[in-house]
Amino acid sequence: VEESSSNWTLRIANRNRFSQGENDVLLCAFMIGLLQEYLSWAGMGKNYLVDETECRGAGAPACVFLINRQPIE
Repeated sequence: VEESSSNWTLRIANRNRFSQGENDVLLCAFMIGLLQEYLSWAGMGKNYLVDETECRGAGAPACVFLINRQPIE
């Protein structure tokens, strides 16, 4: 996890038996939903924008998620 004044960046690079090739795309979609729900719970019902900027399923070395620190109003 990296932190800036406006965003958090989550980088997931390790592979496991559930993460191989085209399944990465499905896992990334799941991870976006999981992150949004967790942030909503942790943020007392506020919604946060989560965007995937790189994906292993598309050939990137890691899946990278950009999380805006300001909730959606």
